[in-house]
Amino acid sequence: MAGTVTGDATKAILGFLNNANSLQVVIGSSTVPTTAFWAGSLNGNWNGFNSTASTNWRVSATGADTNALPVSTSDVTFATTSPTPGTLATTLGQNFTINSLTFSSSISSATSIAGPATLTIGGAAGITNSSSAGGAITISAPVALGIGQTWTNNNTTDTMIFSAAVTNGANNLTITGAGNIAINAVLGNGAGSLTKSGAGTLTLGGANTYTGSTVLNTTAQATSSCPSSVA
Repeated sequence: MAGTVTGDATKAILGFLNNANSLQVVIGSSTVPTTAFWAGSLNGNWNGFNSTASTNWRVSATGADTNALPVSTSDVTFATTSPTPGTLATTLGQNFTINSLTFSSSISSATSIAGPATLTIGGAAGITNSSSAGGAITISAPVALGIGQTWTNNNTTDTMIFSAAVTNGANNLTITGAGNIAINAVLGNGAGSLTKSGAGTLTLGGANTYTGSTVLNTTAQATSSCPSSVA
């Protein structure tokens, strides 16, 4: 396709739709969403939108549509309380880079994030499950660390499971919280390190390739199906 898209320079292109065999340009919000709460009102796709620029995201737990997709500065939270999320079984649909990912205390049902696209976490806050019980979290999309960060599971009932590769590169990954976390695929691809603290158990199920240190703090518990060094 050749040509130029013109219009309101203060707005951003949200995406393109095939509308009766015509290419429709969907114009979204000019405001970058610093917070994005999952509502799943359209479907289960992180990159879902429609012809009116509605998305699956809200600016707060009870707020308006973001009319934009999460970006590298967005703190993403599952989920809205009003509306009630249409689904908690989600798929990225494209590679996403966000600042942080939080599962709020309102989550009481199983929640999942699937690939095969990659989710990159760019902020030190990392991933937090704030729910004290109920609502198993499964992330089957590959996850990459853009910076050293902390993953926290405070759910003492359900293990937070990562079933695809976790790339920490040169960054340190700290695992903490009262709940258990399982990384069932390869963790590594660089000189990064791993620190385990908190009362929960960390289970490593892959042939990990990170070359940095593995540190277990006093109360930490970790199990591994592969040999690893402990400092």
